[in-house]
Amino acid sequence: MKYVQDVTKSSFFIAIVIGLHGLAIWQLLSRGVAATVVPDTLPKVIQVSLSQPSPKPAAVMPQPAPVVALPLPEPIPTPPPVEKSVVEKPRPQPIKKVMDKPKHVRKHVERPRHKPIMTERPVVQPAPTFVAAATQTVPLPVQQAVSSPSPPVQTRPMPAPTASSAPVSQPIFNAAYLNNPAPNYPLLSKRRGEQGKVKLRVHVNANGRAEKLEIATSSGYERLDQAALETVKQWRFVPAKRGEEAVGAWVIVPINFQLEG
Repeated sequence: MKYVQDVTKSSFFIAIVIGLHGLAIWQLLSRGVAATVVPDTLPKVIQVSLSQPSPKPAAVMPQPAPVVALPLPEPIPTPPPVEKSVVEKPRPQPIKKVMDKPKHVRKHVERPRHKPIMTERPVVQPAPTFVAAATQTVPLPVQQAVSSPSPPVQTRPMPAPTASSAPVSQPIFNAAYLNNPAPNYPLLSKRRGEQGKVKLRVHVNANGRAEKLEIATSSGYERLDQAALETVKQWRFVPAKRGEEAVGAWVIVPINFQLEG
């Protein structure tokens, strides 16, 4: 587009210049014709041709610089994997629990375990008898005569014994018809050779049942004491009597745990 505009402007200026030259030549010729005779020969025609300016060379676009491929970076060698040394942690050794030995009331020497253990039933010993003391009556003194003999003084008769003053019999627990079972010998006590005698203080009600149980004397082993308590708690008793009336009373029940070997 710029090239075409330049050519057009150049042609316009050239045409103006030629026109001015032509006008000047015409004036000169017109003056020369009037003064001189027109010669036989015609004047030479001056041919004017417009020469187009040579086209400007097309602008050469600069070629882009060749892209130079950059050398690829050399791959960094990966270091060989380092093997982690596995350190085995020492396993914690199991802690042995030390069981506290039960404290006993009295020292007991265990028998060697190689001896055979006899499964002997505990022996139930009869309880001691407790007899309540009877009330004694004191005779009244006889009045003596001061003067002349008087009629004999009548003495008061002895009062009949009442129910409150009658002796109280103790409860009975070892009668055959009661069918009271003997306590079971604990298996662990057999293995350890534990033996001893337990004395239980039992309160028997009027119905012949054990209401309260207490350990009067321990065997020295809790297992034997508990076996005696659990068994006697289920026993039946013949209740104590005051006269013909059944009453509640305490009785001592001995239980002997003994291994025979």
